[in-house]
This record gives sequence, structure tokens and C-alpha cells, in this order.
Amino acid sequence: MDWEPSFSSLMKQKVFIAIAAAMISAFASVSSAQPKTSLPTTQQIKPLPALSEEQVKSLIQSETEKKDALRGQAEAERKFNFTMTWVQVLLAGVSALEIIPVLLGLFFLIFRKSILGQLNAEAKEEVAKQVEEHIKPIIDTEVEAQVFDLIERIKKLNQLAQEFEAVVPSSTQVALSPEKLSQIDELRRRIEDLQDLIPTVAPSAKYYFKQGNAFYFENRYEEAIVSYKKALELKPDIPIVWVTYGVALAHLSRYEEAIICYDKAIRLKQDYSDALLVRGIALRNLGRHEEALVSYDKVLELKPDDPITCYNQGNALTDLGRYEEALVSYDKALELKPDDPTVLTIWNLRGSVLSNLGRYEEALVSYDKALELNPKYSLAWYNRACCYAFQEKVEETVHDLKKAIELDLTLLERAKTDSNFDRIRHDERFQKLLNAER
Repeated sequence: MDWEPSFSSLMKQKVFIAIAAAMISAFASVSSAQPKTSLPTTQQIKPLPALSEEQVKSLIQSETEKKDALRGQAEAERKFNFTMTWVQVLLAGVSALEIIPVLLGLFFLIFRKSILGQLNAEAKEEVAKQVEEHIKPIIDTEVEAQVFDLIERIKKLNQLAQEFEAVVPSSTQVALSPEKLSQIDELRRRIEDLQDLIPTVAPSAKYYFKQGNAFYFENRYEEAIVSYKKALELKPDIPIVWVTYGVALAHLSRYEEAIICYDKAIRLKQDYSDALLVRGIALRNLGRHEEALVSYDKVLELKPDDPITCYNQGNALTDLGRYEEALVSYDKALELKPDDPTVLTIWNLRGSVLSNLGRYEEALVSYDKALELNPKYSLAWYNRACCYAFQEKVEETVHDLKKAIELDLTLLERAKTDSNFDRIRHDERFQKLLNAER
């Protein structure tokens, strides 16, 4: 920091020194001019002796000198006060001279800011006026065109979404033709293209549900799951979405997660028979056959004549070795819906149950029924071969097993270790078949 005194501060110091010197001088003069007074005394005042003329003159002269001294002192005090007044005036002037440049600078700064602010306001007003007159009509026209185009796209999107929702079945249990699947796929892709152009338009939960079903029919289960999740984020209280979500998970063998979805659907709708049915199927796939039977029983309480449930109930009973009860379930399923696509499988499974019960002739009748419906049903040929093997009928066994292997080569490896053929395993004709097919 610069500690050198400025010119003005030096001037002030000199003035103060001069004033102090003057005061000291004046004080000294006044002190020397004052008369010395004697202390009062209690002694009796003696009468003055008579003065001579010379003495009287001397006294008068002395008094005159004293008065002159007093007048001189008063004059000195008056001059001192006058000098001090001018010194103060001078100091005030010096201070004022120092402040004036600061005040002038501040004044000009405020004035300049005021002028610039006014100019800036006028410029903004002029720009706004130009925008209003020239640019705004152009912007309004472009915005209007964009809004109109957006409205048209939204209308088209809504139209396509309605067509899509009308075409896609709500149930994933429906069988769709290739033409129907192609139509669904085309609508879905057109909707997705429009959604890319209108990203702010959020589809409804219903649309996401139908989109999930479309992916499901195309066996695109991962994408179906994503769509079902989006639907449930928007509306988590729709039981059918939880069920289809679980079915898609089950197709990926994610049975535990599927069961959680089914349970949520059942909590929302306790008499939801479809949810109870698929829950039983998932439990069976996890080897939890007793729990699966409980689910099937609940379905049959709600829908006593449901052939699909009877069929699945028969499967669970077969897994538990309860063949007589399984046979009853399969017979009921065949009775309720003899033209159902599952009938082919039911006849085949019924034959296996009868074979396990040692009722081979009845078992062969069931296999014959299956092969009448589909002569290329490899499992029916294979199981009928097993039935003949139980009876040690080698020629019939070899004939049916050869037919099964021709339709499905993987059955050859299965036959090599299958205990159902143990009774004829060492027969030359059987071994020749197994070796010839290598």
C-alpha cells in the first residue's frame, strides 16, 4: 500500500502547524500582559498617605499604560479569531476541491447510464416492432402448417390403432392364419412409423396390450413382455394383461415369474378360471404336481365342463402315477370336446395310461384312434411299439418303431435306452433295427 502523503494532506499539515504556533504565541502574549493580583488579607487596611502631585501623575500614567495593554490584548484576540475563521474557510475550500472531481465523475456516470438505457429500450422496441410486422406472419403460417400436419398424423395414428385393436385377438389362445398374422404385422409397423414422427403421443394401455399380443403371435416373446409391462404401467389393474404377461414368460420357461403374474390376476379377479388353469400348467412344469391339481380343481368348480382343464388334470395325475384317475380325466375331455385339436394328444396319452395299467388291447385302440386322426404322428407309432413290446410281439414292435424313427430320427436314441423295450431288447430283429439306423 502507498503510504506517501498527498499534496493536499501536506498543505493541511502546514496550516495546522501555523495555527498551533499562532495560538501558542497569542497565549504567551496574553499571559504576560495580565496584571498580577495579590491575595486578599484579613489585616486592617491602612489609610493611604497623602500623595504628592508627582505621585498622582505617576499613578495616572501607570493606569493609562494598563488600559493600553488591555486594549492590545483584545485586539490580538480579535485578529486571532479572524485568522482562525479564514483558516477554516480555506480548509473547507480545499476539501471541496478534492470532492468536486468525484462528484463530477459520478454525475457523468449516472447520466451516461441513463442515456444508454433509453437507447437500449428504444432499440428493443424497434426490433419488436419489426418482428411483429415482418417475421410474425411467417412464423404463424409455418406453425399453423405444422399443427395441421400433426393433427392429420394423430388422426391417422388413431385410425390405425383402432384397426389394429380390432384385428388382434384379446386372447393368445386363438389360432391365427398366416394372412391374419401378416395383416397384424403390417398394421403394427405402420403404427410404429407414425409414432416415431409423433413421439409425444403416448399410446393407451389397450394398444400396448394388443401390441404385446401381436408380438406373441409372432413368437417374439421378449418384445411381447416389454409391451405388456408398458400396458401394466398405465393400468396395473387389468387381470387379462397379467395373464398374457405370465403366458409370455412361461414360453421362455420363466415359470416362477409367470406364477407371480397369475397370482396377481387372481387377486384382482378371484373367479378368473383362465388364470387358475395356466397357473396349474406352470406349477406342473416346475414339478409341483399336487399344487397344480389344486388349481385345476378350482377351475373345474367354476367350469365343470372345460375339456382343456380335464386334459391338464389328467396330465398331472399321470405324473403322480394315479393312472385310473388320469384315465377318467382324459375320457371326460374326449367326451366334452371330441373335435378339439388336443384330442389327438389325448388319445395318445390315454393309450400310455392304459399300457401302464396293463390294459394293452385298450391301449392299442387309443393309439389307433390317434393314428387315424394323423398317420404321421410319430409319438403314437412309438408308443404303440412300446405297447407291443410289453406283449413281446417283436414283429409288430419293430414295424411300428421303424415307422416312428422314419418320422423322427431322434426317437432312435430314445429307443436304445428306453426300459419299455427291455423284454425284447436282445432280440436279433430289434438289434438289427437299432444297428441299421446308425
